[in-house]
Parts: sequence; C-alpha cells; structure tokens
Amino acid sequence: MMISVIIPTRFRIKELQDCIKSLESQSSKPDEILIIADVDDLDTEKFFKNYKTDNFKIQFLKSNGGTCIKRNLAIDHAKGDILVFLDDDVILHKDFIKNTKDIFIDEQVNLVTGYIFDALDLTNPSVMRRSDIDYILENPNDEFVNIIKQKVFHNSNVNVGQSYFFIKMFRNLLKSIFLLESPLKGKILPSGYRSEMPSLEKIKENQRVEWVFGGNFAVRKDVLRKFRFNESLEKYPYALNEDLEFSARVGKKYDIFLSPKMLLLHLRSPGRKIVGSKRYSCLVISTYLVAKIKGNRVAHRWSVFGLILNSILKLPFDKIAKDEIFGVFSGVKKIKELT
Repeated sequence: MMISVIIPTRFRIKELQDCIKSLESQSSKPDEILIIADVDDLDTEKFFKNYKTDNFKIQFLKSNGGTCIKRNLAIDHAKGDILVFLDDDVILHKDFIKNTKDIFIDEQVNLVTGYIFDALDLTNPSVMRRSDIDYILENPNDEFVNIIKQKVFHNSNVNVGQSYFFIKMFRNLLKSIFLLESPLKGKILPSGYRSEMPSLEKIKENQRVEWVFGGNFAVRKDVLRKFRFNESLEKYPYALNEDLEFSARVGKKYDIFLSPKMLLLHLRSPGRKIVGSKRYSCLVISTYLVAKIKGNRVAHRWSVFGLILNSILKLPFDKIAKDEIFGVFSGVKKIKELT
C-alpha cells in the first residue's frame, strides 16, 4: 500500500515546515509528499529546492489556482493507492500515517476523515469541546498533548469553566432552529450546512458520517477517478465549503467514516482571511449547491433567514454585521442567476 500526502499551500512556509517536520517524525513514513504552492510563492519554492530527506519522495508543484485546483493537480501527479489530504498548518500525531494504513487494510473502506484538535475551538468558549479539553487533561504525558499545550496554550495551565460549555449548548440550540446546526452529529443538513462531528470519546472504531474535514482525510485513488473537487466554486470568488460539496457528491456512492486514530492539530495560522460581505456571499452560494445535492431549497431559504436575523441582532455590537447582511443578499442574487 503506497501513501501519498497532498498539501496545498499559500505563503505559509514556517507553518509548512512544522507540518513536514511532523511527517518526518511519523512512526511509519508516507511514500511521497506533494506540495502545491502558488506560482509566485518563491520562499516555499526555494525551501523545497534545497530540502533533502531519505524518508519519502517530495513532489513540488505550482499553480495559480485555489484549493480545489491545487488538489486536483496533485491527484493527477500522485502515485499512491491512498491519498491523504492535509492543510499546510497542521501537526500530526506520530502514529497518524501508521493508523491510516491500518484502517485501509479493510478493502471495504474507501474514504476516512480524521479527528481534528482545532486551535480556535480549544480557546473559544462558544465552540469549545468538552471532550477535547478532557483528552488534554487526562493525558498530560502524551507527546501529542504536549504539542497542543505548547502551540495553543503556550505551556500555561488548561483551565476551563463549566459555564463555557453551556454557552456552546445555547449557541448550537439557536443555530439548530435555522438548520445551521443539529444535535445529530456528522450530518449534512437539508439546508446545505453541516452539523459538527461527534465528540472524541463518542467515536467508535470507524463511525459513519456524511462529510470530511478538508484538512484531514484519506481516500483511495480509485474514488478520485470518479470524483474531483469542484473548481467552479472558486469563482464565487473562492472555494468555501469545497470539502462539504465534495462529500455530498461522494457520499451518494461511498460510505464516509470518521476515525479517532487519525489525530492532528490544526493551528489556524493567519492566511487569506475573507470576512464580511464576500465570505457570507460565498457561504450562501456554497451551501445552496450542497442543498441541491443533499437537501432542498426550502430548507436553504430558511437558513438564509437565520443568517440575516443573526446579523441584524449583531448590528449594535459588531461593525461588520452590516457587511454580512449585504453578503447574504449578494449570494441570494447570484443563486437566482444560477437557476
């Protein structure tokens, strides 16, 4: 079984170096790594021209496209039987590749997404997961936990009040009313949105879900001969929810599994951050396209109303709330042009 790791990147050489270092430290090494950078990302190109390792082969590719275009380019060049897709700002558990190989020994498994410890989720009370904090507190000597403590908490004490989790419960309850979230975990909702993944302690060996984390999943190359990433999403003006749209299409033919053994830390490093009008426009369009595949237009319209109401309630406190409302209406207008 040959493993190819695919990492699109854009001007984040420091984070990418840490990611490569964690691949170098794997208990079982991948066979090759494909790095796909922007044409004008000269620092990344220079680094890999001088990079030497005996642990795996490196393919360095360049593209002016976004995430979907870069991933599709890498698929065409990858030689592995199993393709692992990562973001450039992740750090892997040392057994990540080994566990991925073990999972795909089962020939009935075609597509698996791993569990992500997200730096933003770990520090934001409104989205924080109790199971993530429990895992950190209950495994103080684990090497992976020590990386999380160092990178996210900067070696300070992890101390989370009970009230934080009630904040999240209340927030998710409100979102569920408008089909932006659901108590049913790992689902693609009729509105075109997704519910969050099950908590770590509730994941069975391989648990069926309906979507993949774009920065942490593995798939047999044979599947990708039939399904590619939707490059048309990048004209809206960038590919938001490309992993969700991909999942909605692939999930019609193949089971998608969530594994608690493919663990990584997503650092959420600064990059191209699109907020306000453009982001909400992309959000409305991408979820509409997912709803066409998996749900229905009525549910999507209800979710749009929820987005508008949420932004209206934020108007007195958040200066970008007005831009969000404008973005929602802009997205709705573009949807009408598509139909």
